Amino acid sequence: PAAAGKDRAFGLVDSVSGGTVMVTGPKGPATVDVTPSTRVTQLSAAQLTDVVAGECVAVHPTKGSGGQSPVTAAAVLVTQAGNGRCGQAGPRGHGVGGTVASVNGSSIVLTAADNSQVTVTVTSGTRYAKRSTADTSAIAAGQCLIARGTKDGSGNLAATAVNLRPADNGQCGGGRRHGQRTHAPCPRIDTGARVWRRSGGFFFETSLAT
Repeated sequence: PAAAGKDRAFGLVDSVSGGTVMVTGPKGPATVDVTPSTRVTQLSAAQLTDVVAGECVAVHPTKGSGGQSPVTAAAVLVTQAGNGRCGQAGPRGHGVGGTVASVNGSSIVLTAADNSQVTVTVTSGTRYAKRSTADTSAIAAGQCLIARGTKDGSGNLAATAVNLRPADNGQCGGGRRHGQRTHAPCPRIDTGARVWRRSGGFFFETSLAT
C-alpha cells in the first residue's frame, strides 16, 4: 500500500457538495474529501512581468538545454516558498529552481538553495504560469483537480493537498490514447495566442510537489 499521504486522485470536477468533491479521471469516478485544513493551490496564466526579484521560480529547460547555466527556459512557474525557502527544481528533479536575484530583459538570474547562481534565458516561446494559495471554496465543477492524501477503506481520498487548474475544452488529459499515455495535465489558458501544451504537466506536478 502507498505510504500515508501519498495516495492521489486526478480528474475533472463533476460536483462539489460541502466537503465532498466528485471527480472523473482516467481511472473513472473518485471521491475526494476536503476540510478547512486541506492545502489548496491554483494555477493561472502569467507573463515575464510576474517574474520579479525575491520571487520563487521553477524552470523547465528547453530540450538539450539541460540544467547547467545558462539555461534556456521552455516554461517558468512562479511558485511560493516551501518551508521558508525556494529551490524546487520541478517534478522528478527536472529543471532548475530558486529565488529570483535579478531580471534584465530576457535574462533571469536565480539563486539556488545552495547559494549557487544560475542564469536563465527566456524567449518568445517561453510559457509562464503562477501558483497562488486558495481555500476549498475555490473548488468548483469544471476544473481539473489533483489531490494528495490517504484513501480510506471505501477508496475515498482524504485530501491533505489539492491543486486546481482550468480544464482544456472540458478535459484534463492524463488518460491513454492508442495504447500510449498522454501528457497528464496540459492546460489551455489564454495568454494571448499562446496555449500551454507540452509544459502543462511540469506546471501541474511542480505545484503539487511542494
